[in-house]
Amino acid sequence: MRKGSRIVLVLLLASIFAGDASAKGGPRNVTVRLAGGAAAKTIGAAGGSVSVGTSKATFTLAIPKDALTADVRITLTPVAGIGGLPFRRGLVGGVQLAPEGLRLNVPATLTIAARHKVAVALQTPVAWYARGKDFHLYPPHGD
Repeated sequence: MRKGSRIVLVLLLASIFAGDASAKGGPRNVTVRLAGGAAAKTIGAAGGSVSVGTSKATFTLAIPKDALTADVRITLTPVAGIGGLPFRRGLVGGVQLAPEGLRLNVPATLTIAARHKVAVALQTPVAWYARGKDFHLYPPHGD
């Protein structure tokens, strides 16, 4: 990732879906319903992490040293549901990150740990901004 580049879309909101990758037709708009229980932490140049858990998954955003040049309040808000979701098997978990549009100097990592095993073949990472605009498949960076 280039210095000063935007947080990758999956960090704006990332989800794992137990479904199929049949979201054909390109980006679309969906309706994201946020749940309560947001977690927030101020992270600066030293880096840090913030986590939030739901009954379905735990989400941890790790921001490395020097990714930020000033203190920023980072918030993770669990997703309760998604209207217009183009997947048959539904949502396993999702989280909305803020502030939206934040630029990092070094890439951050969002780890999503589902409480119940989801076969890799059924995991479909997606991204969107705001509350469901430009919903699209997101290529994961796997091991």
